[in-house]
Amino acid sequence: MNRGSNFQRGLGLTLALAWLAFGASACIVIPPPIESNFNRGVEAYDEGKVADAIRFYKLALSKDPSNHFARYNLAVAYQDQEKYQQAAEHYRLVLKEQEDTNSRINLATILYAQGKTEEALTELHKAAEKNRDDPNPLSVLGHYLEETGKHPEAMQAYHDALEIDAEHAETHFRKGRLEITLGRHNMAEDSLIKAVELDDEQSPYLELLADHYLRQENTLAAIDMLERVSVLESDRVEVFIKLGDLYKGLAYHRQAADRYWQALGIEPDNAYVHRMLKDMFEHLAEEERKKLEELDKTRAVAQTPSS
Repeated sequence: MNRGSNFQRGLGLTLALAWLAFGASACIVIPPPIESNFNRGVEAYDEGKVADAIRFYKLALSKDPSNHFARYNLAVAYQDQEKYQQAAEHYRLVLKEQEDTNSRINLATILYAQGKTEEALTELHKAAEKNRDDPNPLSVLGHYLEETGKHPEAMQAYHDALEIDAEHAETHFRKGRLEITLGRHNMAEDSLIKAVELDDEQSPYLELLADHYLRQENTLAAIDMLERVSVLESDRVEVFIKLGDLYKGLAYHRQAADRYWQALGIEPDNAYVHRMLKDMFEHLAEEERKKLEELDKTRAVAQTPSS
C-alpha cells in the first residue's frame, strides 16, 4: 500500500499572492507563508528526510497535541521506518479523537504484518462500516481475505468496493488477480485492462496483464505492457532482459539487441545479456549478408545490357 498517497497535505505551504493596483505604480505585497513545524515536517518528508520529519511533527504536537494532521503524518513516518509499535500508537490516538479512514487502514496493515490477522480484518470491517462512501477499506479488506485464502469473501468485498466506485483502479486490479487464481481468465483480462485504462502508470497492473497475455500466447500484447513498464521504471534490468527474450522468441533480432543493450547499460557485467547480444549480432550479421547478396544481384541484373 502506498501510504505516501494518503499523506495529508491540506495544510501545506500557502501560496504567495501579489496584486497589482493603481496601474503599475503601486503593489500590495503579501508576506511569505508562516513557518511552522508542521510545514517543516511536510517539506522534510517530501525530501525523503523521514527522521527530520518525525522531529518536526513531534515539535508540532508538543505545541498542539490535538493537531490531527501532525499526528497522522507522524504515524506514517514511523510506519515508513518500520517502527510499527510507535506508528500504531499514534494511529490509535487519532482514532480515539475522530474516525479517520486512512488511520484505520494503516493500523490494519500493521496488525496484519504482525500476524494479527483477525484484528486487522476487524479494523477494516470498521473502516468500511464507518466510511460507506470510500471503496478503499473494502478493497484492502478483499486483499487480505484473498491472501488468507478466503476467495469468495474477497470477491464479494471487491464487488462491494466497485459498487461504491466503479472507477476504482486498484480494486479492478485486485479483482483481476483473484480471477486469475480462480481460473476465470476472460474475466481477469477485462478487469486488468480496466485497471490499466484507469491508471496506466502502475507497473504491477501492467506486469500482471503482461503475464496474463503470455499465458494466452499473445506475445505482442505482453511486449506492449512491458514496454510501458520499461518507461516507468527504466532502471529495472530484468524488464529489459525479458523484453529482449520475448523479441528474440519472435525473431525480432534488432529489437532484441536494443533491449539487451539497454540491460547492459544498467548491469554491464551480466554474462547472460552478453551471450544474448553476441547471438543477436550474429543473426543480424547474417541478415545483413543476405541483404547485401540480394542487392548485388539486383544491381547485376539492372546493369546487364538487354539483348
